Amino acid sequence: MEEKILQLKNLYPFHMPGHKRNKNFIGQDLLNLDMTEIDGLDNLHNPNGIIKDAQENCAKIFGCHKSFFVVNGASSAIMSTIFSVCNENDEIIAMRNSHKSFYNALELSGVHAHYLYGKNFWNAINYDELENLLRQKSNVKAVFVTSPNYEGFCLDVKKIAQLTHQYKKILIVDEAHGSHFIFHEKFPLSAIKSGADIVINSLHKTLPCLTQSAVLHINSNLIDTERVKKYLTMFQTSSPSYIFMSIIDSTLKKISQPNFFDKYAKKLEDVRNILSDNKIIHLANKFDAKNFGFNDLDISKLTFFVNSNINAEKILRDKFSIQIEMQGLNHFIALSSIADTDLGFEKLIHAINYLEKNCEYKKLHFEQETPIKLKTALSVKQTNLKSKKYVKLEKSLNKISADYITVYPPGIPLIIPGEIISQEIIESVKNYMNKGINVLGVKENFVAIVEH
Repeated sequence: MEEKILQLKNLYPFHMPGHKRNKNFIGQDLLNLDMTEIDGLDNLHNPNGIIKDAQENCAKIFGCHKSFFVVNGASSAIMSTIFSVCNENDEIIAMRNSHKSFYNALELSGVHAHYLYGKNFWNAINYDELENLLRQKSNVKAVFVTSPNYEGFCLDVKKIAQLTHQYKKILIVDEAHGSHFIFHEKFPLSAIKSGADIVINSLHKTLPCLTQSAVLHINSNLIDTERVKKYLTMFQTSSPSYIFMSIIDSTLKKISQPNFFDKYAKKLEDVRNILSDNKIIHLANKFDAKNFGFNDLDISKLTFFVNSNINAEKILRDKFSIQIEMQGLNHFIALSSIADTDLGFEKLIHAINYLEKNCEYKKLHFEQETPIKLKTALSVKQTNLKSKKYVKLEKSLNKISADYITVYPPGIPLIIPGEIISQEIIESVKNYMNKGINVLGVKENFVAIVEH
């Protein structure tokens, strides 16, 4: 395994983790940081020393009430959050394109979800639909939204917070891909500054931190902090990594210095200006975000729409030694961070310009990648208690799905347990697989259904 990983070290990483293997950000001997709860090193699950101080400094940097280090990734933070604000059989409003960890929380907790479906390709929510649900579903405890999405498009979180609080509910924002927002005015307004009650940041995605590094922020008095701490203890390891915690602390201290992000923000604007006229490999801009119903765009997320029948990921990897974050049906993402080098950006510009000049133009047509609205027969938890069997994908029509079918990355389920499999879903799964995109939950063309 180690040999295979090291073989790929010469690929330039326009993908997470955000440290980009740049030793200017993580240059420590990590073995010396791999410690445990000995005298003087505190305890993550009952902090009263250096970890307490580090978390308080984190909260000060992000501008919230309290921050908790999470060493099992944002997924465990999301699950801890759902358990913290909801009890079994409680109700929650959520975007249907939420991360799989949200659905894992539903399965374990027995919480019931009312879903928000977008009207367009990128699944921007309909704010009137949200308000109608808030008005009609009086038993709802919270609203769960994701912003930014994987492509860097941002919702109007301030408006969502106002609506949610108008109906005296709690707003939870999965801001996994927006940890860097607070560090420069060129980035979108953070969920914390927008008034969300709980915000989850996955630090390793867009900041120079190690994989699995995350933070859960409490940003209002509506949250039972002791309950949050309880579930964080339950969903995290009892042997938290001091490597992760110390790198979080040192990274935040370093990057929170005044003007630290100025050069990076300027570089992003320059890169965008250079690539702005491309038609075949179109770099998504703020106009696109508005056109799709979003409020803003994260300029650090370099999302390219492809107007050509090419495998951009393969070309970038094989010809230019660039590994991108992901490739979808119509687009690909080059994830940047403050740890990227000028040489890295130059390589990307050269590669994109090559694609622009050497690919045949095809009129842009967005294939459907938004969640398909499906009928629900059972809750996720109810489905988990049923027996299941495997059938060929083509034979699953109108059957109840017993498992997730998920496009990865980013980890958003096309279908969740308990939903009825439609012909549209079957065709969508086939389309992803035919284009070589990784689909979890389908093995040798078989899927799991509930056995009656």
